Amino acid sequence: MGAAKALLQEGRFGLRCLNYGSVSCVFVWEDNLDPGYAFRLKPGSSQEVEMAVVPLHRLEQLELAKGCSASDIEAYFLNSSPSDRLHKSEIQEEIGASSPSNTVTGELSSTRIHPDKLIDGITDLMPMTITYKREPERSFKLEIYHHNCPNQLIPFIGTIKKGCEWEALGVNPYSVRRTSSDGEMESLSSGSVQVEGCHYDFYGFFAGQDKKWGEALRTGKRHVSTASDVHILRKLGIAYEDICNLSPHFHEYSEAMLAVDRGDYEAAIEHAQTAIELHPKEMKYREMLLDARMKNGDIGVIHEGLNLYKNDMSSGADKAERWIRLAIVADNNYQLVLDIAITVIDRLDAEIAGKIDRRIKIYSSGSASESKRFCSLAREKLIKRLGSMREFLCEELIVQNMGRVDFLKALLDKIIRVNPSKIKKISKLLALIDDPNA
Repeated sequence: MGAAKALLQEGRFGLRCLNYGSVSCVFVWEDNLDPGYAFRLKPGSSQEVEMAVVPLHRLEQLELAKGCSASDIEAYFLNSSPSDRLHKSEIQEEIGASSPSNTVTGELSSTRIHPDKLIDGITDLMPMTITYKREPERSFKLEIYHHNCPNQLIPFIGTIKKGCEWEALGVNPYSVRRTSSDGEMESLSSGSVQVEGCHYDFYGFFAGQDKKWGEALRTGKRHVSTASDVHILRKLGIAYEDICNLSPHFHEYSEAMLAVDRGDYEAAIEHAQTAIELHPKEMKYREMLLDARMKNGDIGVIHEGLNLYKNDMSSGADKAERWIRLAIVADNNYQLVLDIAITVIDRLDAEIAGKIDRRIKIYSSGSASESKRFCSLAREKLIKRLGSMREFLCEELIVQNMGRVDFLKALLDKIIRVNPSKIKKISKLLALIDDPNA
């Protein structure tokens, strides 16, 4: 039934075709069983289905290539006879009468296709790959992932072209979906290009779906969706003039990132502050400002960071080690070091215990169980790092915090539990707490 519905755009496939284009061909086969079959609507008809026999090795090649060209499809049906067709009414009449227990037999190689075997027999027993029609109005964007991009792809990253234009360049932008017989999607292989081990996906859309995409298609400029996209393109040497959909705050964020890369932290702070003024709700810009200030040696950033992540410490825990190093290097302040460690661990414990309303977290971490697991991993990772930091586990930590021995002992106990190998070193520090003159 899935093959017929896909070709006739019935049921769920009717909605999918609005997003992905109409189906040009359905390939059906059984693993390790030769041959397979191809089904399509007869050219010029919306009622008749044609079948072609396709060698299994060709179908496996198409699966690896994640699609096939229109010329490939046409070649499979060159030898199709008029009797290898089904009328839409025939299919619909047989749907109710067909039995799920139908089996695929040698009859399928005969000139007449039995509707029940097409609809239920084949698609119940075999996987199915749908190749969506190459609609001329569909265009595709080659997604932007990271700046470690092969030179061959740099001219194309972030650009939008029609499907036929991408195919002319030797890549397949079209999605290939594998579905079960009832039309439920099992997996989706996006159109993609792979160069030097780098994998880049295509994102498809229809003309008029977004004015900014249309601008990119007309002008050949790069289309960006996030500030990070802009920074990646700038790292690749793409000029701002060659980027469309460039919001002013995107520009400021990218300039801040580039300033950090070259070590100009004062300029990075200025650009980050401007980005925040232009778009106050973007957390990425606030994190950029804190990072630039921290690299510039501003110790005041520590308390601001602790306050920023107070309701989402799992998102800020990875910064705790850098805060601690800053407190030591900038001011040799081990009282602040202890404050950082205790505050971060306590806030993580509160998240794990469910005492923090997940609705006020900065970043979503999935379900409650996933959030708890993420926090637990962040907590364990931090405590392990504390146990490995020589500048943290030292006598100065004890000497500067002798008025807070209960906090010290509690923290050292947590480190021993996560890092049993550190028991010898921590025992010496505990002895120093009990007898400072020893």
